Amino acid sequence: MDQEPRAQQPFLGQPMGLPFFLPPLPPLPAPFLNLPPPGEGGPPKRKIKIHLLREDPQRRSTFKKRRKGIMKKAEELHILCEVDTCVIIYGAGESEPKVWPDTEEAARMCRDFKQLPEMERMRMMRTQAQFLQELVNKKAQQLWHQHDEIADVQLRGYVYEGLFGGDVGGLPRQCLISMHAIIREMLKDRYERCSTLRGDSSDPPPLVAAPPQGNPTNDAAVPSTSTSTDANLEAIARGFLLDDVSGLPPSGENM
Repeated sequence: MDQEPRAQQPFLGQPMGLPFFLPPLPPLPAPFLNLPPPGEGGPPKRKIKIHLLREDPQRRSTFKKRRKGIMKKAEELHILCEVDTCVIIYGAGESEPKVWPDTEEAARMCRDFKQLPEMERMRMMRTQAQFLQELVNKKAQQLWHQHDEIADVQLRGYVYEGLFGGDVGGLPRQCLISMHAIIREMLKDRYERCSTLRGDSSDPPPLVAAPPQGNPTNDAAVPSTSTSTDANLEAIARGFLLDDVSGLPPSGENM
C-alpha cells in the first residue's frame, strides 16, 4: 500500500494553527551588536619586520609618524598611571630635539633622576643589548623546558613500546637509565595506590626484590588490584633494563 506523502513542515515563525504564537527571539548580546558588518572590518594587520629603512623619504616620514605616536603614548601613560613621564627625541638633521611635555619639566625629571642613589638608578635601567639578552635567555629557558617535556614523552613511549613486546635493547645507555627511573616511579605510584585501597601505610618494597608471598586470609578479604600491566612493568624493570644498567647508581644519584 502506498504511503501518503508527508505534509510539508510549516515555518517556525508561523502559528501552525495553535492557539498561541512562538515567543520572540531574545536580543543579541552587546558584543555582537558592536561587530562591524561583513567586509568592513578589514584584514588583520600583518607584523612589520623591523629593519633600517634604506630610502630617505620613507625613513623621514616613518620617523615623524612614530615619534608622534611615542609622545601620545607617553601622555596616555602619564594620565592613566599618574607617573612622571618625559620624552626627548633627537631627529637627524634637526637642530633642537622634540620634548614632551616641555623642556623645563623634562629637565626637572632628569635632575631628579640624577639625584637618586646609583643603586636605585641602575636597578631598573636597561640598555637595548641588555633587554634583548634578557629576552634571549627567557626564550632559551622556555626551549629547554619544552625539550624536557618532549624527552619525557618520548621516553614513556619507549617504556610502553617495551611493555607491549617491542625491542628497546639497542637504546643508548642514558636513555635506559631514564627509562629505569620512569618505571620505578610508575611502580611506586601503583604500589601507593594499592596500599591506599588496602589501608596499608608501609613503605614500598625495593624494585629488585621478589614480590612478597600473599597471605591467603588477606588475599581472600581484599581483592587483588594487580593487573597484567603491573606484571609486565616488573618484568621490564627486572629484565632488559636492570640487566643493561646493572651496577649503575640508583635513580636520583649523581653519576
